[in-house]
Amino acid sequence: MGIFDNEKTLPGVITQIESDYTGGFDSSQFGSTDSVCIIGTAFQGPTAQLTQIYTPEHAAYIFGKVYDAEKDQEATLVANIQDAWERGCRTIYAVRVGGKELYKDFDLCIDSNYKLRVSSMFPTNIGKQCYFKYDNTIGMESLRFYKPASQATIAEKKQGYVTSASAVLATEIKLNQDYGYNRDSNLIDVIKMFNYHANNNVLKLSIVDEEGNDVTNSSGVRKLPLGVIYPGVYFIGRDHSLCQNITEKKFTISSTESGTTKPFTKFEDPYYRTLIINTDVSQPLPIYAKNMSDLRDILYDVDITMIDDWDFLDNTEIPDRAFALNDTDYEGADISGFDLYKALGSGFAITAKAEKRIDSTGKELTPRIRETSMDDPNRIISITDGIYSMLQDANMKYRVLSCASADEKIDSKLPRAIDFKKAIPQDMTVLNDYIKITSKVDSDDKTEAKIYTIQFVAVDNATVDNVSDIYSEEVYPVIGSIDDISEIETVTLNNGTLLMLVDKTAANENTLIRMNNDSTYTILNGVSFEDKCYIVDGNLYIGVKCSDSEHGEYVSFAKVENISSIANRKEYILGDMGNHVFVYKILSEANSEGAILEPLGDLKSMLSEDESVIVYAENLNFNTNKVIIKSTLFNDITLNELIEIINQNEILNKLFEAEITSAGSEFVNDFILDILKNEVSNEGQKYTMPEDRKISYDYNMYIPYRTTDNFARQFNQHCTYTELKTAPTHGIIGCERITNLNLKDISNKVNKLLELDYDLYAKNGLGRNMLDRNNLAYPIGRNLTVVFGQTNVVIGTDNDYNFTSNCAASYAGMISTLPLDQSSTNQPIAISKISPVLTQSQLEALTAKGIVTFKRSFTKGIVVTDGITMAPTDSVFRRLSVSRIMGAVEEAIRQAAEPYIGKQNHSANRNSLHTAITSKLDKLQGTLIESYSFTMSVDPTKMQFGNIDINYSIVPIYEIRTVNNTIKIKSK
Repeated sequence: MGIFDNEKTLPGVITQIESDYTGGFDSSQFGSTDSVCIIGTAFQGPTAQLTQIYTPEHAAYIFGKVYDAEKDQEATLVANIQDAWERGCRTIYAVRVGGKELYKDFDLCIDSNYKLRVSSMFPTNIGKQCYFKYDNTIGMESLRFYKPASQATIAEKKQGYVTSASAVLATEIKLNQDYGYNRDSNLIDVIKMFNYHANNNVLKLSIVDEEGNDVTNSSGVRKLPLGVIYPGVYFIGRDHSLCQNITEKKFTISSTESGTTKPFTKFEDPYYRTLIINTDVSQPLPIYAKNMSDLRDILYDVDITMIDDWDFLDNTEIPDRAFALNDTDYEGADISGFDLYKALGSGFAITAKAEKRIDSTGKELTPRIRETSMDDPNRIISITDGIYSMLQDANMKYRVLSCASADEKIDSKLPRAIDFKKAIPQDMTVLNDYIKITSKVDSDDKTEAKIYTIQFVAVDNATVDNVSDIYSEEVYPVIGSIDDISEIETVTLNNGTLLMLVDKTAANENTLIRMNNDSTYTILNGVSFEDKCYIVDGNLYIGVKCSDSEHGEYVSFAKVENISSIANRKEYILGDMGNHVFVYKILSEANSEGAILEPLGDLKSMLSEDESVIVYAENLNFNTNKVIIKSTLFNDITLNELIEIINQNEILNKLFEAEITSAGSEFVNDFILDILKNEVSNEGQKYTMPEDRKISYDYNMYIPYRTTDNFARQFNQHCTYTELKTAPTHGIIGCERITNLNLKDISNKVNKLLELDYDLYAKNGLGRNMLDRNNLAYPIGRNLTVVFGQTNVVIGTDNDYNFTSNCAASYAGMISTLPLDQSSTNQPIAISKISPVLTQSQLEALTAKGIVTFKRSFTKGIVVTDGITMAPTDSVFRRLSVSRIMGAVEEAIRQAAEPYIGKQNHSANRNSLHTAITSKLDKLQGTLIESYSFTMSVDPTKMQFGNIDINYSIVPIYEIRTVNNTIKIKSK
């Protein structure tokens, strides 16, 4: 396979960031020099997106500072942009590599598969200190967002809003008064207005489905009104509260309420939720209190004094006292080694796999992790998508990889055994083994397995006849239970999981426990939990105030023996389990020893007159979860229809997936009751899934963990592919910086550079050399320059921070200003001081190696020793000037020839093509072309031009691919 075979077109979309980020900066010089693209790391700004840069100040505005003293980390993008700028380049593009998306998904006040996602506009830790408050007061609806002064827009700075570096900028959007939006307005319209607000350069809103996919512009979301979101403060990047954790929601059956109290006028669902108070920032809910005095008291305990409502939000550091920032680094400025190689993409990697081990009893042990053997076909895999695949369609002449070095070894470590652990879904068969039910489990969800039992129950009536029989003033959370605290000490549970530690002694002091994000737990026994109720194991528990000499006042939980008195003597109470509300019947013959609540089904279905199937489904840890499927029509439902019901039910399809087994394939049209001979009504018939997942090692899994490649060759191949498919492209990469500039260290550094083998040949996705027509490895070094040198760049926008540049951006900035017919050899570069100072023999040796160096001239200051590339020594492309001229010729021919691709091959088009090529080539300044002629071949089946032969006086054979025709340039 040759390098010109288009074996794989890598996906990628070029997005140029302009609009709000160009205001206030002079762009008049942009385009006055050749273009240079800097690829590097940053503390903020867009990731994997092409951004035009007009000044170093503009770069700092978008991508932030160069050095973070708190983390002792240095980012390379902004500093190298300034480096190229100071050497004369005025057409600079920037691409940030690294960064992790920062977001949080919030529940809506109605039962829905959708969530409101609040994201940091770009990956940055500053996003943790950006938040907004939504006020849903009827007629006064508003959004108010907060951000640090460092994120001020140019307009805000000009208007004098930034009074100090520690200031907080708050922008209030009066939805009703200024925009006419109210609770009935389309949520998507408010989202668009918020996202594109002139002062909002920090947060982004969207709607996502249960899989986390952005569905903001889908048809189903367009019907959602503003009223579906809860009021309160929306924080992101915070994982736990340092204040007392309280979450209370009021549940309302819509048929009992007037239209003004509903979330929006046209609300038609059976019920909705209203947030009363929430101080637990880990919950998918905003921070809120209907009674602000309650919030004021809670915050006072963590040294936050709130005089006016929400005034503590006006300082971004004060909320940290109550709502802790997480430890995740979203910036990725320190990305290095193999992670950087994967982020850049278009490479290959060696994999590792787990080797199974068992002891003498057959028990599985922790596997040994080894590098995949040489004879395994999956030993080497390709790394396709990344920054390079995205940039492959961009037309920029010079590219600088500032976050890696040509002589940097790509280090990595073998994966850990835990990296091979996966959650494997389990299954069971039901109904005479005619149906297989498989649990739905995320393979990366390693939380404790759950137990399920499934019942099919035939009933005469599955609806609630009288809504007034339901006690709806409160919906009680349904939580799991444990008998001993040791049960949670070695397991993984989701952050915020509530459990009841059931006391088996006569004291009956049951304890409420909340799991934290670090596998620890907190005992919730504050007096604020007094009279709070939870449904546990079919019983209702209530918080009771206690006191003793050791603990003082605290709350324990006791089983409620007379629920009717608490529920105002209603017949039913409601339990909340995630996003669904279920109905429980209060049994008249209840006692303190037995279950006193009978689960019936989900409220939405039971209030519907048309619903033929009612579902009750628990999803708790440490309990046997009941799944009850009731129907009045089992005598009319076929086996095939039951499969559809399970897979389409909004409760069941989150837990299970059903399919017909081979044993049941001949009974797909039989009715359920006929199949089971009326045994479906027997409530004692249960099907048990002992565990919904099995956490085990995946011995068929391959994890890429190291590469024999290097950053120089990877970058070189990207530039080569880009030139073949898009436009002339040349890469420039520097060497690792050295701190000790004594003679010995400099000599050692030079010797190491001379020993390196960059292996600059085109390789396929498996790391094997691509071959040319002579069956030889295809060299690609002509598209790469390696630079060795160091200079200081003073970052004036960052408190005069001194950045040590490896001169890759310096050299790119210099050659972007050179005329086409001028070589960089012995030409001055705008650097006042260069290091290290090399001896003449070292300069000669590095030049022979193909590395560009710098030296001091007596008449010109700092000059380029020799403008060379990494092409083979016997190639004319060893000279960068030849590559530049050839690039200009190639670009001219592309511009002239591409409009004719696909057109008919007749004399008029051939003459027009001849004229277009002639015109383009004649415009080249200082051209070295003495003569040219061309011939064309035609594919008669496609009527498209095939080959164009152009004769030149100084250039060797060179090929480029442009869609379906190949352009060949030959020497005489």
